[in-house]
Amino acid sequence: MRKLLTVTKYLPFVLLATLGCNPNPLGYPGNRTNIPSPGRDGAPGQNGAPGQNGASQVYPDGVTLHMLNSVDFYLEKDGLTLSSADTTVQTNAPGAFEVTGTCSPNMRVGNKAFVGISSTSDGDISGTLLSSLNSLEFTARKEDGANGFLYFNLLVDCDGSGTWDPTTDAIVTVSPASLAFDVPNLMTTIPIPSTASVFRSVGARCGLPDHLAASGAPLSALTTPYPNAKLIEARPQDCGMPKARKMSPILLIQGDSNFDTVLRTTIRSIKVGIGTKVHTYQFSSPPQW
Repeated sequence: MRKLLTVTKYLPFVLLATLGCNPNPLGYPGNRTNIPSPGRDGAPGQNGAPGQNGASQVYPDGVTLHMLNSVDFYLEKDGLTLSSADTTVQTNAPGAFEVTGTCSPNMRVGNKAFVGISSTSDGDISGTLLSSLNSLEFTARKEDGANGFLYFNLLVDCDGSGTWDPTTDAIVTVSPASLAFDVPNLMTTIPIPSTASVFRSVGARCGLPDHLAASGAPLSALTTPYPNAKLIEARPQDCGMPKARKMSPILLIQGDSNFDTVLRTTIRSIKVGIGTKVHTYQFSSPPQW
């Protein structure tokens, strides 16, 4: 299992000494008056070819990771593992989550991981009409902790103005209860068509039920009254989002701002269906050193 951090390898310096063959005392220094002057500097050598981009060998293009508090991530042979520690006793310090509105100060200290999808082979997702989003999907395996605790958030600019308004725009959620994959150690695919009644929004925005409501609605409950609604990259200014960060329009999330027990999930792939295309984000093992 390889941790996805930049590894700096420290190599000890080796002092090479030339030992004399004779242990006799040192001789007198020689005449130093005829030391030749140094020659001219040689021409600079050619630059070597640029190295390969390690990140592109590990992550699919268009993916961004945000880890809040006691969360780490690893790339294993089956995919990207998100791992949250137990912080019920040794708690995190406040400060990772957004300070805004009723969350000022924000004392939430949970462990939360975000896998953001910001672009496809066709370009940025931000600015895409929400009505063209046909499906979401992930393939993942529960390793440890709570059942089915992966869920999507969508950042939606409801009027399509191109700017985020935290008082009127929507953080659309797909409830964890709708995405249960409770069997440990079994890689499970969860397809989510836009017609499924699993979509909600924080604060019951833009025609969708509240994110804590017992049941959701199809995505058309938003796109019908708001035909210009678009996905948007934005700083959501929400109590459960990272402090002062812009977030990708599509987020697959583990944990929440109050979650403090062990949780570990491995994600093999994420798929996003937009228009006639399905874009796949496949996680794979890092190159061997």
